Amino acid sequence: MRIIACITLGLFMAYGAFAQDQAWYFTHETPTPSMPKFELVSRMVYTLKNTLDIERKNCPVIIKRQEFPLPDIHEMWITIVDPNLPSYEGPDEKILRIYGGHQLRAEVHGHAVFHQLEDLDKDGIWDELFFQTDLKPNEEKRIYIYLGENIQGWNKHATHANVGSYCRHQMPFWESENVGWKIWFANCVDVYAKRKPQLIAQHLYMENLDGYGVSGINPDWGSDIQSVAGTMGGGAICLYEHPDHPDSISLPRFTPEKEKLALEQYYSVYAGQSYSNCQVVYRQFQPKKAVVKMGCGIRKKPGEEDLFQDGGVLISSGPELIKDPEKIDERADWFIPFIGKALVVKDTYLPEYQFTKSAGGNHTFKVSPDVENRYEYMLFAAWSEGAVYSTLEDFESYVRKTALEYNHPIVIDFEKIENKKQ
Repeated sequence: MRIIACITLGLFMAYGAFAQDQAWYFTHETPTPSMPKFELVSRMVYTLKNTLDIERKNCPVIIKRQEFPLPDIHEMWITIVDPNLPSYEGPDEKILRIYGGHQLRAEVHGHAVFHQLEDLDKDGIWDELFFQTDLKPNEEKRIYIYLGENIQGWNKHATHANVGSYCRHQMPFWESENVGWKIWFANCVDVYAKRKPQLIAQHLYMENLDGYGVSGINPDWGSDIQSVAGTMGGGAICLYEHPDHPDSISLPRFTPEKEKLALEQYYSVYAGQSYSNCQVVYRQFQPKKAVVKMGCGIRKKPGEEDLFQDGGVLISSGPELIKDPEKIDERADWFIPFIGKALVVKDTYLPEYQFTKSAGGNHTFKVSPDVENRYEYMLFAAWSEGAVYSTLEDFESYVRKTALEYNHPIVIDFEKIENKKQ
């Protein structure tokens, strides 16, 4: 595999001798700027274009393996550089003692952007290259992917996901520093939120802490901010099996018609964001009736509710009383002035809004999946005690802006491969 990669790299290098109009990135030890520590001689040139007249922050960028000129390459052979970002000035002696030889050194001509190579199908081969970037309104900018081994670059994680043993059963957790999600029972999502940005899921499942009680340990960890019970909670998938009862839904694990189903869900969470993306794919979908439709939804907020729905965007928010549903004592309910949840379905899946009284009352969308029985949606959450989007106005603005970005992903164009002139 290593030999094949090297041969392929050589062929592309020979093909990719182009004019160069941007200085080459390198790193050096702080006191010796004339002695490069990391310096490569080959790079790919990509153009990223924001087609919207709005600024985009922490915007996801995904390059599929089949779209990558050199697919047989190791993760540590990729260094993504934004030449427009300010360069890191370099570590002092204290930082070097703590982080050692893998610590990023002083940079010249741009800043390295942290990335991931994702193996989505778990076959040991990466499927997509992922990173995040900021773009100004209608901005078009170049980024460079340098090719060659680079051992520098610790980065503190801003997201976390794992499957943990929680209250005696296995369940998934995933979170950004603002909010998090977990699935107590299959399909229906629980939501928790933090007062200050940080990751806490490891405390929940490693120490088996109650989501409503963690504030007693550290108030900044926040709390669970809703109950799920028999509803769709903070997000779930569903089926519409009876056209003559349009407000009736069933959850795939409890389909009354006992349909033949096999499905997978893939949740993603993003640094600096308060949303999660869910991709659904039915590997087997053989309903007894041809009229069965797929869908997704969130729980209707109990009591007072501010509801916004436009196309595939649905926002449910307002004040709410929260309390451990186990009712272990007579403590009073906890009044939260604002809790917001939202669901966004991509326009391409033709979302059709439907309120349903079944399963405790839920706001749902019927969807039209693609030819492979796939569809996707986004889940959002925030509360009045959080560091971001703590009011109805801020949360609604964030959801609507993100929905616009979701339906208009940035345009990614590969330009060329360059070799450094010696």
